[in-house]
Amino acid sequence: MKRIILLSSLVLTQTLFATTLTIYNSNIALIQESQTFSIKQNNSDLILENLPDTLLDNSVDVSLPDSATLEWQTYRPKRYKQHEKETINSRLTLHVKSTKELKADLDISYLAKNISFTTDYVLNIDKNRAQFSAYVDIQNNSGKDFKNASINLIAGTLNRAYNHPQPVMYRAMVADEALPSHKAVAGYHKYSLPMKLDLNSYEKQRVKFFDTKEIALTSSYIATINNPLYLMGERSSSVKRELHLEALKHELPAGLVRIYTTDKKEKLLLGEAGIVNSPKNSPLTLSVGQDFDTKVTQKILSRNDTNTQFDATVLYSIINNSNEDKIVTLHIPFNKKSGSHINSKLKYTYTKGNLVTFTLKVKANSQRSFDVNFKSSRR
Repeated sequence: MKRIILLSSLVLTQTLFATTLTIYNSNIALIQESQTFSIKQNNSDLILENLPDTLLDNSVDVSLPDSATLEWQTYRPKRYKQHEKETINSRLTLHVKSTKELKADLDISYLAKNISFTTDYVLNIDKNRAQFSAYVDIQNNSGKDFKNASINLIAGTLNRAYNHPQPVMYRAMVADEALPSHKAVAGYHKYSLPMKLDLNSYEKQRVKFFDTKEIALTSSYIATINNPLYLMGERSSSVKRELHLEALKHELPAGLVRIYTTDKKEKLLLGEAGIVNSPKNSPLTLSVGQDFDTKVTQKILSRNDTNTQFDATVLYSIINNSNEDKIVTLHIPFNKKSGSHINSKLKYTYTKGNLVTFTLKVKANSQRSFDVNFKSSRR
């Protein structure tokens, strides 16, 4: 038996001629497509196929000519018939009523999940100078290929009603060296790629954001140690190295920074650090990791506690086994109550509220020690 299907009221032609993806770093994208439709008079069904599997169907917005009205829409999600081993693709049908027959260009927009981007950075250090490069990885796990698409990237924290899982990364491709243009829009930062891309499903494309050739940077060495009032005996603490970059002229979307240096033309990874969304002209501090050659020890010299007062004298020793001088900062938790007293020959400040902070220079292959007396009321 032959099946005859009459589609006299359906759309006659459908031609896609422009696609723009505005991708947020929160695993969602706004897709805008311009399509040419031929619409019959009275009732027509405009059928949209080749949709993302992750389409939010209640987000579809269609711009129709004045003579046409959208009466309702029907969405059929993708499904798989297991017994027949057949996949039925998703389809969105727009039921339109028109006062006349016409051919029109329609702008259709919708949201789809599992399209996102991440930013990562490369910092190449040469003594007290560095090169800083930024890249963006665009991931499309929506189930739809987007051909010759214009791409906008939105950096910032988008308020969403629900949280969605992060996408999985798949095979990567590298885009051209052309750099994105930038514009601040309504509290976000918009980056428009200068080229159009084929953003295929389950692929990742990598695009360079910018290069900064010469950046001044300094290193600091920081140790946060125990509260002296509860210290017993002797303890040692590691020292963390931080890099401080001068203010950059670029906005930095949140991402991962990989830090490298070279030794006899061989590249070495020093560590990784995460950064939050950072406005332009903001200094940047990166934690590299624990310094191998620098240690801090703290040792109780005496305790003269009473029923009403803690009284501890602590010897601090900073050991620098490297071949370079280092500026080391010690952070010591200690309360700032009216009954608290600190006695030390070295200058100190309070930082971050209750941290007693000492900053001192330790020469290469040497040790520097000093003692501090802490007194505090038990109440």
